[in-house]
Amino acid sequence: MEDDQPLIYGLELPCRSMCAVDNPEVSEFLVGTQSLTSDNQLHAVYLDTGQVTPTLTKKIYMHPAGEIWHVSSGSNGLITTSYQSTKELPLKYEVCLWRRDDVENDPTGKPLELVSNITQSSLFSTVSWHPSENNTIAIISPSNVSFYDVNSEMVNSMWKENVDSIASRVSTGGFGVGQWYPHSKCDKFAVTFHNSFRVYDLRCQDSSPMQTVDYAHSGTVRDLDFNECQTNSLVTCGDDCKAKIWDFRKLTEPVDVRSDHSHWVWAVKYNRLHDQLLLSCGSDCRVILASLSNDISNTVVKVVEEHEDSVYSVSWSFVDPWTFASLSYDGRLVSNLQSLDFSILHLLCLFFCYIRQGRDIYIMPRRGQYKNQEIRRIMNAARNRENFVIGTTAQRIGEEIMGVIPNETE
Repeated sequence: MEDDQPLIYGLELPCRSMCAVDNPEVSEFLVGTQSLTSDNQLHAVYLDTGQVTPTLTKKIYMHPAGEIWHVSSGSNGLITTSYQSTKELPLKYEVCLWRRDDVENDPTGKPLELVSNITQSSLFSTVSWHPSENNTIAIISPSNVSFYDVNSEMVNSMWKENVDSIASRVSTGGFGVGQWYPHSKCDKFAVTFHNSFRVYDLRCQDSSPMQTVDYAHSGTVRDLDFNECQTNSLVTCGDDCKAKIWDFRKLTEPVDVRSDHSHWVWAVKYNRLHDQLLLSCGSDCRVILASLSNDISNTVVKVVEEHEDSVYSVSWSFVDPWTFASLSYDGRLVSNLQSLDFSILHLLCLFFCYIRQGRDIYIMPRRGQYKNQEIRRIMNAARNRENFVIGTTAQRIGEEIMGVIPNETE
């Protein structure tokens, strides 16, 4: 299986944080720089895969407030940065809400418009936007988890812990990152806490978690992610070089443990469309794309080795389910596009897996992820492959999909 060559975008300053932007036209990623001596920047990198040859373009926004430790984007066009202010002593961590002022045909030097200064503290915080309510933001600091309302500019503290500030600065204790449960009206919230993770029920006033998994990893839990296609699947990763898949209904032990990395695993992300694709990155300078599907084999699909430094962030594109990007500390952004063979294999495995489990088939792609002629081309190519056995149910579903797609001239 030959994949398309990755596209590489280089920044001159160290970087640690990246996020995907909900852009319906092209794949867009935001990257924040992290420098104590130079003016920091926020780079918007656009990947256009609609052309014969994919292209990368950029826009640069100045961020003189400080070095960016975390960046997050909402679907309402607003962004948040969690940064360490370098203007005065003592150094403080701040979380601010910004609006980008886009100017046509001006790729550099754009200012960020400050909307609100949300928090200031001596501890580093991360941010998680609500999946459906654009005005709600979760702010996770080592000692506190709070919710911020963009309209009222009110901060509501939810859960607190007594955490030693020195330990928090070296990332050995306290709350770490949080994630909204994407199902059931997002009524739950999961957050890491040192080497464990907790799940809170937002419908209850009780400050105690509804579920706690102690010693989920033998080291610090660095990231977690819910599966948007499966209501009961959660993945975590940590300093024990492992990624663990959990069943939300029974958290006594993981249902699967992956040891694809040889050093700390910093981030892990489920594919938004395919429930069996898992992306992870670590301090071993590698990005691993793994398939969890038993239909084809529980195996590593791809290893990205274009990085030369620790990889701190990975993210799937919002508009293209087969495109992802990774960011290493040396400022290298690597964007990967998967080949036609990859799309054939996993598109059909998606249909087959859903039928096999007795679930509804997700037939029409959301947000224009595939044009009609692209779906037809994938299905035709899959039908003609000699080395790929298509189950009768999957083949029938594929024919039904092609039957509802109008013929188009490419």
